Amino acid sequence: MRRIAWIAVAGLAAAQLWGAGFNSKQVAESATWVVHADLESLRQTQLGGFLMSKLTTGDAANKLAAFAAVFGFDPRQDLNTVTLYGKSKDPTHSVVLAGGKFNESQLVTLLKANGTYQSLTFGRYTLHSWIDADKAAEGRKYGAFHPSGVILASRGQEALQEALEVLDGSRGA
Repeated sequence: MRRIAWIAVAGLAAAQLWGAGFNSKQVAESATWVVHADLESLRQTQLGGFLMSKLTTGDAANKLAAFAAVFGFDPRQDLNTVTLYGKSKDPTHSVVLAGGKFNESQLVTLLKANGTYQSLTFGRYTLHSWIDADKAAEGRKYGAFHPSGVILASRGQEALQEALEVLDGSRGA
């Protein structure tokens, strides 16, 4: 599994070299740092092809196939971009935007299976909230689905709400 982690890290690092697909309008103007990975473009490169070949064989392929069965999406094919940004090092002021093809109903069903699950309404959005049993000390986590095909996640409700407003264009980007 360490090998998979290193391959993933190398892939994300390489994706930084091909930053096409980054949309600054998806990032709050209050952000002090941003990290973006264009995985769709990475897959089209020689390095991306090599990484995908490593992730489609052996133990890595089996684990990712199990992941895809449980979560309803295969990150090797369905995850196109990942953008992280924040106002500080505090994780409650940071947001992850994952763009791609996701099975929203399957993901919500999995979230609802968590005994700490709560849903909140924010404008036209349902905010999903839960506590990860393995990381309870991190506190509550928040997530939402944007109609543009972006999943948002944060450890701060306010950061998530601001990110939704930025994606909608109702708050500065």
